[in-house]
Amino acid sequence: MNNKWITNYQRSKIIAERTAWEMIGKQSHTKLSTILPGAILGPSMAGKRSSTDQIFEMLLKGTPSPNVIYPVGDVRDLADLHILAMENDAADGQRFIAESEEMTMPEMAKILKEAYPDRKISTTVIPDFVISIMAKFQVLMKVLNTMIGLKYHRDNTKARKLLGWNPRPAKETVLDTAACLIENKIV
Repeated sequence: MNNKWITNYQRSKIIAERTAWEMIGKQSHTKLSTILPGAILGPSMAGKRSSTDQIFEMLLKGTPSPNVIYPVGDVRDLADLHILAMENDAADGQRFIAESEEMTMPEMAKILKEAYPDRKISTTVIPDFVISIMAKFQVLMKVLNTMIGLKYHRDNTKARKLLGWNPRPAKETVLDTAACLIENKIV
């Protein structure tokens, strides 16, 4: 776990999952399945802000984007996968990837620019070295800097085949997230 590409947040999730499996291994009356989401995007409940809103605020306000990849998981699909895992005995003892597909911030910007031509959405990509410099001064850029060069390539086949999970395309998630933020005057 001393991998330089793993953030403290990711490290905490790894420790939590390992601890859960250890606890379950010491008893026989409780079942466990783990679900590992990527970047959880999608419309928020009751128009409230979420931690991923900053991505969309940047894009919808015309900020150029870094060339980072997000393993997109829609919050609605994540909820569906939890229900499928709870209702299916075959899920016991399994870990599932809750991600529809990967998408870069510049790809998100292009989708949003096409959907909202009246907004000044930038499709300019911030060079990696600029993110590295900005990371010394801005918390958001520090987080983005840890994501430069990462390629996830996680496989959701088990969730699809074993549980019949069918996540929506990342493009739909991006558009629905933006629509929710605009409709609720968050952006």
